[in-house]
Amino acid sequence: MGTPRGTLDTPELRRKALTVAAVAAFGSRAADPVRFVEKDWMNERFIAGVQAAVPPGLITEAGSSMLTSKGPLHWCSSEQGTRWALTMNGAVESGDRIAANIIELIK
Repeated sequence: MGTPRGTLDTPELRRKALTVAAVAAFGSRAADPVRFVEKDWMNERFIAGVQAAVPPGLITEAGSSMLTSKGPLHWCSSEQGTRWALTMNGAVESGDRIAANIIELIK
């Protein structure tokens, strides 16, 4: 089940796999991405657990600024989850919403 071992071991292999998936989803325009950025969160010193360390009131006060795209930059994070903010579920919900927004923009 899943991807065979070694298939996505290098950044170049991951980039190729994601590009193939993007072309399948969005068409030939996705074959030449402007930039590919990846982050290995397991190597981050201060990542521990699944809950974000956000002080009380911050999201209520400044959260709306994270909901507006800035040119080609579209914010997507666990903090933007409308039902389960600050959890993996919130991150997935946010990702689904932002992806749908981007798809609408490029149609």
